[in-house]
Amino acid sequence: MNGPIQHAAPRRRRQAAACGRAAVRVLLLHGMGGGLGGWDALAARLAAHLELWDVRLPWAFTGDPEWAREPDVTRWVIAAVDGVRRAAGRPVDVVVAHSFAANVVLELLAGSDLLTRTASVLVSPFYRDMAVDLDWCSVLSGIDGCYQRAAQEIEQRHGACGADQVRAAVAQQILRLTGFHPRLRFQQVYSRTPQLDLESMTVPVVVVGGSDDPAATADGIRLLACRIPHARSEILDGCGHFPMIERSTRLAEIIEDFIDHALPVAPESRPRRAPS
Repeated sequence: MNGPIQHAAPRRRRQAAACGRAAVRVLLLHGMGGGLGGWDALAARLAAHLELWDVRLPWAFTGDPEWAREPDVTRWVIAAVDGVRRAAGRPVDVVVAHSFAANVVLELLAGSDLLTRTASVLVSPFYRDMAVDLDWCSVLSGIDGCYQRAAQEIEQRHGACGADQVRAAVAQQILRLTGFHPRLRFQQVYSRTPQLDLESMTVPVVVVGGSDDPAATADGIRLLACRIPHARSEILDGCGHFPMIERSTRLAEIIEDFIDHALPVAPESRPRRAPS
């Protein structure tokens, strides 16, 4: 081990447009094996008054699996939220987190003061009650499918030349990212979900999942939302584990509707009275 994995600084992906509405700072957090490009389709469809931030987390597809040797997985999300606050001069308004990152955010919402005022969109989080266990093979198949789609996109952009090398590189990275330590960190976070103090959460939350997700199941999504006082669930028909790719337009609508109802209306965004 070469020492602790360093925090990556969050970046402003897109500034809010001057459109007569108050800017809303949204932080996008990708899941295990994801990356910044996974948000491209969703970001293109989100309303212009949303100021988008993202960050490359250590569990990215291109990341170093050594991150998983460190037991505290929440520190990278804490650093990202704090990084936006320092760079923007104001705190994050909304966190949109996918898969493993959604579970890390859930732990912070339930057991920390860091996100007590931050509305959250949890996309495809993993949840179980005491009687249900997770089949790791189903998680691997979902991750593998994501990587294979990424490889296909690379092939389409660059042609068939080098396709075998791309597939080999993807397969190698899958093995690295799903090795012992990443799997251990995932299982630890997942196994804690029944013990989280979700009933004490006070922030508004929407939990989104796909009807065809074999790992973060629709039943788990509904159960999780039922345990959180100010939460609702959205199940997308015909969608798997990656709603931001598979149903980006619908997910953008859900996020915008959630923000409109979850955040207080800023004075500059309220309708002005016509002069008498």
